[in-house]
Amino acid sequence: MKVSILASGSNGNCAVVVNGDESIIIDTGISHRMFVKRSNLVGYNPLTAKAILLTHDHKDHIEHLNKFGKMLGIPVITTQEIFDKNPKHFKGVEFVELTRFIEIAGMDIESFPVSHDGTTNHGFNFHSNAKKISFILDTGKFDFYSRIYNSDILVIESNHDPVWLQEKSSMPEHRKVRVKSELGHLSNSQTIEAIRDIASTEDCKLKHIVLAHLSGEANTPEMAKEGVVDLLDELGLQNITVNVASRLNAIDFEEV
Repeated sequence: MKVSILASGSNGNCAVVVNGDESIIIDTGISHRMFVKRSNLVGYNPLTAKAILLTHDHKDHIEHLNKFGKMLGIPVITTQEIFDKNPKHFKGVEFVELTRFIEIAGMDIESFPVSHDGTTNHGFNFHSNAKKISFILDTGKFDFYSRIYNSDILVIESNHDPVWLQEKSSMPEHRKVRVKSELGHLSNSQTIEAIRDIASTEDCKLKHIVLAHLSGEANTPEMAKEGVVDLLDELGLQNITVNVASRLNAIDFEEV
């Protein structure tokens, strides 16, 4: 299995998980044209996609769902609540209700709830051939350790630096309060502590970490990555790679 983040941030999110000759798309927050362009850049074939998964229904994750569904002719897997609340996005698109366990594209996919303020909010584990990819974007707290502690690849939000958020961001105060809340987004330090919990276990399998959904105003790729690299150095785990997803470009596949 392998995963590539085609876009990540408040202006649009989209990722793909590939398993052999089949794949899954996660979120449709970028235009279909941009999706095709970035897919080409990383060598991904959209015709291998068997379904679209949604983490939640905020605009930067769902905006172009209708176009994706119609162009690719594949079902969208999400909750009944999201389907009911967003009828325009599902017009002419096949809907499949999300359950805790799904088997598709040769993968066993486990969904689990995360703490955010969408209609419903989920992270995902992808299992195949004794390998595991965990994928968590928008969440305000780390309360899913038992779901992801034995992952080979971890895609996890590292949204903001709290000081930068307060002092450098131009967003209004009520939005800053939301971002910092348990229904908002993980800060860099929260993500570092989450990774510490996972990487400190005796049976840690982590090979690759991808930091995602960085704020454009209250974070930098260098700042987010530095803290995680320092942690891995402290733990003697320099063999684990750290990459940072971008709002501007796709990143190459991480594979196990």
